[in-house]
Amino acid sequence: MPYNRYKHHRQSTRLKGWDYSRPGAYFVTINVKGRVCFFGRVENDKVILSDVGKVAHNNLIAIPEHFPHVSLDEYVVMPNHVHVIVFIDRPVEAVQTNRKGFPLERPYANHKNKAEYYQKISPKKGSLSVIMRTYKGSIKTWCNNNGYGDFEWQSRFNDSVIRSNEELKRRRQYIIDNPKNWDDDDYNPMNDKRI
Repeated sequence: MPYNRYKHHRQSTRLKGWDYSRPGAYFVTINVKGRVCFFGRVENDKVILSDVGKVAHNNLIAIPEHFPHVSLDEYVVMPNHVHVIVFIDRPVEAVQTNRKGFPLERPYANHKNKAEYYQKISPKKGSLSVIMRTYKGSIKTWCNNNGYGDFEWQSRFNDSVIRSNEELKRRRQYIIDNPKNWDDDDYNPMNDKRI
């Protein structure tokens, strides 16, 4: 089937123009495909992790061992998704940015083909995409090797750039409250209020 840019184009969830390898705080949600509860269950407002959930938890807290420029803030492994606040602490290397983190000039300005330029540089080493892809891959590999071959991640992850202390506090509280709000959570497959 020939490629149709209107039919096959996926909208990016990334903040346009933002360098996701630059220092910053990021709120990330990663979902299990089909929202299947591979990671455990919630009882009395606490998450009871399954074997897969324990691996998801242990590999999550090990991210800074593999990416020394990264630290984790608040996080939770829920039955079918993970919420985490990721801090990238490495100084900006290549692209000069303004105070809000956007490039001062288009990085592809001196290149003939914008798509070719981005193909060469994407994804950047140490970027949020690489960190999350590595994490997701580690869980999938463990599942494949341990009898959970039907485990699949949703193809992408959701993120937002945290730009203020107020937003950071709000995101932290959301993560802390997530287990006690599970009955009404949109991610809960037993929630009949879901859209």
